[in-house]
Amino acid sequence: MFSGLIFSIFLIIEIIDKYVCLNFDDGYYCIYKNVYPLLKDNKFKFTLSLFPAHLKDEEIKNKSDYRLLTIKEIKEMICSLDIEIASHSLTHRDLTLLSDEEIEKEIKESKEILERYFGKEVLVFVYPYGKYENRIIKNLIKNGYLLGRTTNHGKIDFFLKRWELPAKEVRKDTKLSEVISYINKNKYSILVFHRIVEKPKYIWDYSKKSFFSLIEYLKENNIKVVTLKEMYEIWRQELREKIYKKE
Repeated sequence: MFSGLIFSIFLIIEIIDKYVCLNFDDGYYCIYKNVYPLLKDNKFKFTLSLFPAHLKDEEIKNKSDYRLLTIKEIKEMICSLDIEIASHSLTHRDLTLLSDEEIEKEIKESKEILERYFGKEVLVFVYPYGKYENRIIKNLIKNGYLLGRTTNHGKIDFFLKRWELPAKEVRKDTKLSEVISYINKNKYSILVFHRIVEKPKYIWDYSKKSFFSLIEYLKENNIKVVTLKEMYEIWRQELREKIYKKE
């Protein structure tokens, strides 16, 4: 009876355990300025997707939220928080419109350049504009990627669709309650942001105030914030444990 009680408690914990991956696409300076300090204080890692053709290895005095990050700024975030770097292709073009040779270049070279710049293995690919097809997925597999993230809706399925991971896009008009509802409905959630700014002006901007409130919610509810690769590894470990229990 006692062991049955422990097993029941374990099941409850397993059900309520939730994981969130914070994705920031394109690599804007506002992530370094407005997001990184907060996440660093809370030791929350995140996934940053970049297209390396536009990265610069130089000091930029411009502090606009809308400029792109420099290599130095990205390295600082990696060194202090061990953030995950994902490829967003080489030049951020719609891959479905390209030839097989151009797709190979966008996928292979972006991985090689990012790994050379930052000394971290790049295993996640974020499809530009969320667009993909089978020949693109095959090229990801060929070039050593582990996961592919889309902008599709739906539940995450690492077993059958790890090259087509869905996500919740958070935009200027997205209410905080909508984001929280999405998290509460899913064991695994991927949230996609582009820019976090004081006063949102464009569709891909999100309020800094609302983002800070979201982080408070995650903390208060003990929701685990992980990178995409970490989320995948957690899922694999839980799958192994379930298989062993059945045996």
